[in-house]
Amino acid sequence: MFVITGLGAGGAEAMLVKLLAQKAFARDEIMVVSLLESGTRSAELIALGHRLEHLGISRSLSTWGRVFGLYRLIRTFKPDLIHSWMYHADLVAGIIGKIASIRHIVWSIRQSNLAREYNKASTLLAIRACAFLSSFIPNAIITNSTVARQSHIGAGYKADKIRVIPNGFDLDNYAPDKAVRSDFRATLNMDDETHLVGLVARFDPVKNHEGFFAAAQAIHAALPDVRFVLAGTDITNHNQTLMAMIDKAGLRGQTHLLGTMDDIASIMNGIDVLLSSSHGEAFPNVLGEAMACGTPCVTTDVGDCKTIVDDTGAVIKAGDMDALAKEAIAILSLSAKKRSILARNARIRIETHYEIGKIASDFRACFEQIHEDRIN
Repeated sequence: MFVITGLGAGGAEAMLVKLLAQKAFARDEIMVVSLLESGTRSAELIALGHRLEHLGISRSLSTWGRVFGLYRLIRTFKPDLIHSWMYHADLVAGIIGKIASIRHIVWSIRQSNLAREYNKASTLLAIRACAFLSSFIPNAIITNSTVARQSHIGAGYKADKIRVIPNGFDLDNYAPDKAVRSDFRATLNMDDETHLVGLVARFDPVKNHEGFFAAAQAIHAALPDVRFVLAGTDITNHNQTLMAMIDKAGLRGQTHLLGTMDDIASIMNGIDVLLSSSHGEAFPNVLGEAMACGTPCVTTDVGDCKTIVDDTGAVIKAGDMDALAKEAIAILSLSAKKRSILARNARIRIETHYEIGKIASDFRACFEQIHEDRIN
């Protein structure tokens, strides 16, 4: 049984869907439980043939009692193991799983920046509760980055239970494709030669869209023909805060806002460089998705971004938007041959270290080891 807080368009949700599509889990009977209502990824899980349940919890106090529906599902389904994703699900599934006498419980933690200014009060409360319970409830805690492991140990999580398994990527869905590139650019009325810089992230303070547009302003000053494309939750012209950032940078005419996109591979093929201006990440999926499509990345040094990108792009100090702009300009100014080499190396790095089938096997091995440890 997999329990997740919700099934929206975030990285954790995407990773869960990718994981459950792999051969490593093909022989298992799987139930996925979302604490919230149906979300963007719900239909994808149903299409995979897995049983999916939504508890329908919301901000309304009247719905909070539905959390006990998880106990009923556990008693009916009788899972050998519960693997929960994200803090609230870890807390709920951990406690209710123990009450239901589930012997094998695994938590997931998917971020590294635990600062107050970038997390909701309810999230910080769940983190503190999970840190306290980490000694008693989970058999293992899986995180997708070494930096996240260290930050959670610092927050009180039981160190010897935390295992690092990075995110994985489907190299068939994410691959260099010139036709996809041309088609994507055609939707923006843009030719193949125009420089296009991308940011794919939900609108959230931790993603630092304000910093992105500071960098974008500098990039545009150096390369006036460059254009910018952004996608993610709340990335639309109805977002007045976002529009104010764009206007402050003087880039309304050069910026395309696409909102939430299902076909991320098209934007990753369509852009020339992906920027990540985040204040905090663990292992951002967008880096692997872009690199698998042969698109170089310039990212802040948060989470495991430096390890992911290595020498296939550029990594700058978090908050240094001048450096972000400088490195993006340097990549856009490379010759076609040098950019081709960078693109090939980015693809090879994902193929070598982060192919989804291998990552799924690592998850499977972790679960089987937990089962063997309990037997022995």
